Amino acid sequence: MISYLIDGVLLLALLLTSLRVGAMYRELKRLRGYQAEYLEVIGDTSRAADHIGDAVRHLSKEGRAILERLETRMEQARELTLQLQAVTRAPAESAINAALEDIGTYSRRSAAAESAEAEVARFKNEILKFGSENRRSQDRRDDAMEEGSPSFQLPGRKFRMAPSVKTLRTASGNG
Repeated sequence: MISYLIDGVLLLALLLTSLRVGAMYRELKRLRGYQAEYLEVIGDTSRAADHIGDAVRHLSKEGRAILERLETRMEQARELTLQLQAVTRAPAESAINAALEDIGTYSRRSAAAESAEAEVARFKNEILKFGSENRRSQDRRDDAMEEGSPSFQLPGRKFRMAPSVKTLRTASGNG
């Protein structure tokens, strides 16, 4: 009889152990699922970091290219500025020298003024010739109006100069 009692206790212990092993098995299965999700998240994070690194490298390369283009444009602008300064200085100096040499029937002041006006007109023509590659803003407005662009509208009123103080005093009789 004692052996039945010991066998019952051992059978009960075996049953409790089996139940506990089943619970642990379910817990391990759940943890494996979490581990798979964790590995998937780590893989996605790694791929995202790789994409970010590629984007940073691409932006860096693109930024360098933009900086190089900007540097060449700045050099071209400096050269153009020097050319414009040379063009504006040379006519003014030659006009003054020509005016000083040509004293004939004109006074120095009137000869210098005439030659300076001619040089200014020539310089304006050079500027207009240089800028002919770019379209004028009036041409752009005309093109925009022909296309019927709703974003561009001409002002509704014409611009008028305000009367001067002298005109107002004369009109009011206080002049």
